[in-house]
Amino acid sequence: MTASRILVVDDEEDIRELLQEILTEEGYEVDVAANAAEARAARGVVGAGTGLGVGALVATADGSWQAVAGEGGHVSFSPMDEEEVELWRFAHARYGHVSAERLLQGRGLELIH
Repeated sequence: MTASRILVVDDEEDIRELLQEILTEEGYEVDVAANAAEARAARGVVGAGTGLGVGALVATADGSWQAVAGEGGHVSFSPMDEEEVELWRFAHARYGHVSAERLLQGRGLELIH
């Protein structure tokens, strides 16, 4: 089975390295880039920082790319195993609704670790 490939784009090196480590441990092939120029081949974009930005890059007729913003970070976190259920319970007791953004942005990464 081929691992899914993820591109992490963030201007903060520490965030890129942390996400690369976490996602690699989860079985993903991870590429990292510090900016859009480095990530030129990207088609989907997820950026953790003060929130969780989710969007897409759409090729235009002139060969450039158009960014399309989304609100994907607001989706509910769906635990997949007992460890994630425990994480969900901890975050739910503290915050109520547990979104992907709640766990994958800066403060959420601190909460997990």
